[in-house]
Amino acid sequence: PSRVRLKIYGRVYPLRYARFIEKAVKRFPQGQVESHGRYSPDELPDIFAQLDVLVIPTRWHETYNLVLWEAWGAELPVIVSRVGALADVVREGVDGLTFSPGDWRELRAVIERIAEAPGLIEEMRRNLPRVGITIEENVRRYEELFRGVVGP
Repeated sequence: PSRVRLKIYGRVYPLRYARFIEKAVKRFPQGQVESHGRYSPDELPDIFAQLDVLVIPTRWHETYNLVLWEAWGAELPVIVSRVGALADVVREGVDGLTFSPGDWRELRAVIERIAEAPGLIEEMRRNLPRVGITIEENVRRYEELFRGVVGP
């Protein structure tokens, strides 16, 4: 749908994927697809504040996904690949939505579902698991830890 905006963050690899993103940015109307590339951890709160939902399209069978917990700490619902720990933790339709890894058609259908039912985002946000600390507090604690190790 035209009201959907896709913002892509992070390192893009392999090269064929980078070319695919370049084509997508050119193919869609101005501003509908944006590629922002790498970001620093201190930018994460500002990035999350711009989003209604975060897509985590991993293909790896991870045992833990830090980005998921950072998103939930920022009260951001997620759409995740149905693989590894993500599939075990995200409750379909409750605190996030899922799709088959690598299946862009299914991902598109999930995004369309959200676009057609905007109340779904707020419903999922209300059901998010409570993360012990905010992302800002987590950053503050890491900075404190690193200063203790390397000095001021």
